[in-house]
Amino acid sequence: GLGDVYKRQITNSFLASDFYTHLAAFFIWGVLASAWEAQRFSLLAVVAIAGLLEFAQPLTSVRIFEITDLAANIAGTLIGFYAGVTSSIPRI
Repeated sequence: GLGDVYKRQITNSFLASDFYTHLAAFFIWGVLASAWEAQRFSLLAVVAIAGLLEFAQPLTSVRIFEITDLAANIAGTLIGFYAGVTSSIPRI
């Protein structure tokens, strides 16, 4: 059934380097967002962008929406934001 399809997609994605590429790219976004003075707004904005980019992919002819990419985008953003907040990077 559909649940089995999602389970296979999730398992395969966690093993693929694409998941880690998304995680790393959005980690950087999260760190940058943590440097902004308006941290709450910047976190919400970056998480929204992470989601919107993934949801907009079916509008192209070469990309598809993947739940694991969405999870990696959001996880990378949150981990990066936390890393930035707990470090000594200057606020802008």
